[in-house]
Amino acid sequence: MAGKQHTPRAKFDTLFLDPRHYRGDLRLMRTAIRRGWLDDAPQADRDALLARFTQAIGERDAAGFASDNQKCRAILAQCRAMVDAVAVDQRDERRAWCAAVAGVEHWHGGRPRERWHVGDYPTRLDANQLRRRAMAEGIDLRTLDGVTVQMGDDLALARARVVQLRLAVVADSRYGWRVWVLCPGCETRRVHLYPVRVGFRCRKCANIGH
Repeated sequence: MAGKQHTPRAKFDTLFLDPRHYRGDLRLMRTAIRRGWLDDAPQADRDALLARFTQAIGERDAAGFASDNQKCRAILAQCRAMVDAVAVDQRDERRAWCAAVAGVEHWHGGRPRERWHVGDYPTRLDANQLRRRAMAEGIDLRTLDGVTVQMGDDLALARARVVQLRLAVVADSRYGWRVWVLCPGCETRRVHLYPVRVGFRCRKCANIGH
């Protein structure tokens, strides 16, 4: 008698089959959601998993072996799984919002971050570049007291606004005259300022990492 041919099982078809493993299965499903393991799964498979998850909630309550403390912990685990699912659905919108708040125009995606880095701002204002440009145009550095910069005001409406920034020109033994740009936030002399939603700020004021 020929042996029965083995049919490969779906990756998550064993979830929630045993009510005793309910919270562990929820943790696995949360991991799958966060890491994108279900992104390439057919919609029918995802619907089946959601239906099995909903059915498992009733089956576990009907089993009646869980204490009140275990029931509370199970409810919290369910809420976490649902929050993760909603967060994944809104991932692209959140990334766009984070980029808009930070003032980053050339962000190529990745995990949403609370802190940005200098590499995310290719259009930063460079005081040394201003100095070289003034020298190339034959401008006396000692006469510089400010610079006018045009920056985007609203990325959606593609408007622009003009920002006035103050400069500090200081005598330097190496360069002759050193040009600094003053941060509008902390009034500190800086070499670089970064375009954020409130205007130009230094790395410390804008909480930008290296």
